[in-house]
Amino acid sequence: MYCFTVKADTQIIKVGMSTALTGNAHPVGNQLLTGSNVYFDKLNQQGGIKGAKIKLLVKNDGYEPNQAIINTREFILNDQVDAILGSLGTSTSYAVLPIIQQFKTPYLMPFSGAKQLYTSNNDFVFNIRASYNDEAIEQVNYLIQEKGHTNVGILIQADEYGLVVENALTQALAQFKLKPKKIARYKRNSNDIQKALTLLKKSGVTAVFIVGSSHAAATFINRGFEQDFTPDYTSMSFTSNSHLFSRLLYPTSLMITQVLPEPQQCHLALCIEFLKDMAKKNIKQPSIFHLEGYLNALLFSTAAKHCEQPISKNCILENLKHPKKKEEHFRQLFTDEKGNKKLYRSYFKQTQ
Repeated sequence: MYCFTVKADTQIIKVGMSTALTGNAHPVGNQLLTGSNVYFDKLNQQGGIKGAKIKLLVKNDGYEPNQAIINTREFILNDQVDAILGSLGTSTSYAVLPIIQQFKTPYLMPFSGAKQLYTSNNDFVFNIRASYNDEAIEQVNYLIQEKGHTNVGILIQADEYGLVVENALTQALAQFKLKPKKIARYKRNSNDIQKALTLLKKSGVTAVFIVGSSHAAATFINRGFEQDFTPDYTSMSFTSNSHLFSRLLYPTSLMITQVLPEPQQCHLALCIEFLKDMAKKNIKQPSIFHLEGYLNALLFSTAAKHCEQPISKNCILENLKHPKKKEEHFRQLFTDEKGNKKLYRSYFKQTQ
């Protein structure tokens, strides 16, 4: 095990977040950031961690891997952060993993369910959310077992995220001895979906797995309806359900898998505390992504409370991976009693 301490001021715990504040993924990025800020602000007002305040440093990567690399290097080399928290995206995470391994910087709770971010090979990565493989199984069960579809297609964002989820969906479909009839791709960070729509419509599929941003998904679903293409849809937790639902103009059958429950429907103590803290900040419609950002900050802070100053990076990781018994309730939103990852569903079902 690596043993070293950070060189930062012991009165400040620096945390870096590279996320999408612009671009197609900005609804998710901004809400994750807001949720984390709400918790860190509250903690700092209460005195921080053993007298040390947490400083959240934020850089916009626009959901682009090259910018995420630049941001991550600046966090580590210039800002000397203790950890990187809540980074958004699979392609961006894959791009920065070599830097994380090189500098042995904790890469905590990235907003991605890519399988590579859960492997033991990545010693400095910690992720608590359900994986895309978990979500793929849930979505395939929904469309195949519950809805009875056998003729399915996939709309894929053309990047590492799309490839990861395509593989997960293909594996899940194979359990039913099925393959996607058509896989259509569109360019990442764009709404250029017409070619993909034409291909999927022509294929005659009756259900479509959507793998992409809420902007692209809304464009696809709305334009599909206008062109008499109305399959059943599913989408991944990467999609902002509130952002997508607000942009759907027509009757649509859509299910989105989520790694957390809707905050207003959650009655656990942590959800109640979260809603109170959001209300104090005058945030009137707290979302799942606000909640995930909040919990990311809470989990990091709880682990850091068990570490001496200056904080050891290994101490943070050790306490995240092996939490104290009294803190297991933090994880009940993400895992069941057997330690399996939990999944929740959001539905959009509108009729004329």
